[in-house]
Amino acid sequence: MNQDSRLFVGLDVSKLKISVAVADSERGGEVRFFGDIPSDPASVSSIVKKLAKRGAKLHFCYEAGPTGYELYRQLIEMGHDCVVVAPARYILSRTATKALSCLLFGSHGLIRTFSHLSFDERRSISRMLDQKFSQSEIARRLGRDRATISREIKRNYWHDQEFPDAEGYWAMTANDMARDRRRRIGKLFRREDLRNEVIGKLESGWSPEQIAGRLKIEPAAKASVCHETIYRYVYSPEGQRQQLARLLPERRRKRRPRYARKPQNPVFPDERSIKHRPEAINDRKEFGHWEADLMIFERVQGNANVATVVERTSRFTMLFKNNDRQSKPIMERLIDVLSPLPRHARQSLTFDRGFEFVSWRRLKQGMGTDAWFCDPSAPWQKGSVENMNRRIRRYLPRDTAVLSVPDESIRSLIDRLNSTPRKCLGFRTPTEVFRREVNK
Repeated sequence: MNQDSRLFVGLDVSKLKISVAVADSERGGEVRFFGDIPSDPASVSSIVKKLAKRGAKLHFCYEAGPTGYELYRQLIEMGHDCVVVAPARYILSRTATKALSCLLFGSHGLIRTFSHLSFDERRSISRMLDQKFSQSEIARRLGRDRATISREIKRNYWHDQEFPDAEGYWAMTANDMARDRRRRIGKLFRREDLRNEVIGKLESGWSPEQIAGRLKIEPAAKASVCHETIYRYVYSPEGQRQQLARLLPERRRKRRPRYARKPQNPVFPDERSIKHRPEAINDRKEFGHWEADLMIFERVQGNANVATVVERTSRFTMLFKNNDRQSKPIMERLIDVLSPLPRHARQSLTFDRGFEFVSWRRLKQGMGTDAWFCDPSAPWQKGSVENMNRRIRRYLPRDTAVLSVPDESIRSLIDRLNSTPRKCLGFRTPTEVFRREVNK
C-alpha cells in the first residue's frame, strides 16, 4: 500500500462492543464494515495493530459520550489522530457515516462538533483543579479543547461574597448552573410570539405533539418547535407559575420520567386491563356492561364537566353534571345513577385511565359493579362512549357554560339521544332495546 494512503476508521462505541467501519482513501472513500469487537482496551489495541499492518496512516472518528473518553485517550497515546463528533441520528449507518465524516472533514484531529460537558467530566475538572492541574493538562486528559475548559470554569465558577471560603468550582453546582443556562436560552424563552402561540393552542386543548406536528406543516407558521421543548417549558419554573401543566392531556403537576419504575401497587392494576375483559362483553352479547367518560369544557368554565355513561348492547345513554373532576364524588354519582337498576343491568363499567376514575374500587363496594380500563392513550377502546360524546357535542359544545345549563335541558337531551333510531340496533331506539333487556 502507498505510504501516503490513509484509512479513515469509524467507531460506534457502546459499553459492550465497538462496531468498526473503514473508508479507504485509495478507493475513493469506499466504506467496508470491519465487524464488531469487545470494548476492552486489549481488543482495541489488537484491532489498531491489525489495521496498522496495512501500512496506511490511521485516522479515527467516534461519537462523543461517556463510553468513548477512555478510547480517545488510548488512541491518542498510541499516536493516532482522532476526530470526535457530537451525538446525532444519521440517515446512513452510524458507523459508516463516521468513517466518511473523518474522510471528508479532515485528518488532524482538530475538527470537533459541539457537545456539552457531562457531569462526569465536570467532576473530573473539579478534582483536577483541586490537584492544581493546569487547564491545558485538564483539556488534554479529557480530550477537550483548552478553550472549552477555560470557558467552563469561567462560566460556572461559584462566587459567594458572604462566605468567600465557599468559592470555587464545584461539579454539582456547575452542572446545575449550566443546565439552568440552557433552559433559559430555549426557543420558547427567547421568542415571545412562538411562546404565545404554543400557550394558545394548549388552552384550546391541543397536546404538545399535536402543536409541534402542526407547526411543521403550517405554511404561515413563524417557526417550528419540538414537542419535547414544549414539555420542558411547561414544567419549567416559568411554566409552573402559569400553571400550564393543567392544560396537558394528563394534567400532571410533575413530569413523569420516560423510563420510570412502575409502581408496585398501581392505581389501575393489570388484571383490570381491557385485554382481560371477557369476550362476552367485547362482543356485546351480554347486557349490563357500560362505558363511561367525562366531557370537558373550556378552561373559563372551570372544572365543571358532564359524565357520559353508555350501555354497550343497547347504546342507552345517561348524563349528569359534575362541579369538579374529583374521583370520589364522580364514583358516588355513578352509584346513585346505576344502583336503582337490576343487578344484571349494571355488571361492569369501562373507563380510560384518567385521574377522575382512580376511585373505581368504590363501585364494587357500593353496588357490586366491576371496572375495566383501556390501555394507556387508547380511548378508542371504549368506542361507544367516544362516539356518543361526538353526538352530544352538537348540543353541548366546548364553550358551553355547563353549570348554567338547567337539569331539565340535560334530561331533555337524554330523551332525545335515547329516542333516536340507531342503524346498529336495526333502527330501533336505545330506549326500546334497553327496556326489553331490563325486563328479561
